Amino acid sequence: MAVRARNDVLSKFIRNSGRWEDYAHPDRLLQRAAALIGRPVPVVSRYFLDIGSNIGFWTLAYATAGWNVIAIEPMTTNRRALLLSLCVNRARPRVRIIATALASSTAKMDPCVIRSSEGSNLGNGELACGRDIRPCSVGESRLCEVVPSATLDSALSGLSPPVSNIDIVKMDVEGSECAVLAGSHLLFQRYRPSLIEMEVKGAASRRCGYAVAAQHNYTVHELHTRDRDILLVRGDIG
Repeated sequence: MAVRARNDVLSKFIRNSGRWEDYAHPDRLLQRAAALIGRPVPVVSRYFLDIGSNIGFWTLAYATAGWNVIAIEPMTTNRRALLLSLCVNRARPRVRIIATALASSTAKMDPCVIRSSEGSNLGNGELACGRDIRPCSVGESRLCEVVPSATLDSALSGLSPPVSNIDIVKMDVEGSECAVLAGSHLLFQRYRPSLIEMEVKGAASRRCGYAVAAQHNYTVHELHTRDRDILLVRGDIG
């Protein structure tokens, strides 16, 4: 797997341990979900949606396990690493990459800037959208870029050929969880994923996760991971 040589927490961890999150593999996440709800989780299409794929640990794990992957990642440097990993593992044909940031329906036409965390975490980008955002300066050219934005629904609707079902979703968007969920109605109404593994950044993101679960008949389970992830399970499953 291609990782950054320096100044990136995720890359350093992968280099040292050969792994990342505990559930970054379809078998492990499905087994954990089955243990939580007391029954197997059905898999229909073997499609995985990776929202905020970063350098692609989850995407690569699912693609090499034979799943079809939709990877959404707005940061150019992260996508370059992901593409290299996919090529050397011969997994590129199973992955569609969407190079856009996800925003709420009300903000989707506003300009967006994504800034890397300085210092030791260059792969993490914080997104800011709106008419009053601070633009990228010349001095931060390697840490900042203007990115296109769309709602999750419009990004999925623009896929060609289209996708009819998504089994598993992972979301890791560094504090933009509420904005992504605000533009995700079709995800729940049309694609109906069985599982959504979601990293939550703070109380507001957690509330958004629980609110959208209640709205669309999903149950919520705390995973007690390093980043206090939650798992949304479709209500008719568990």
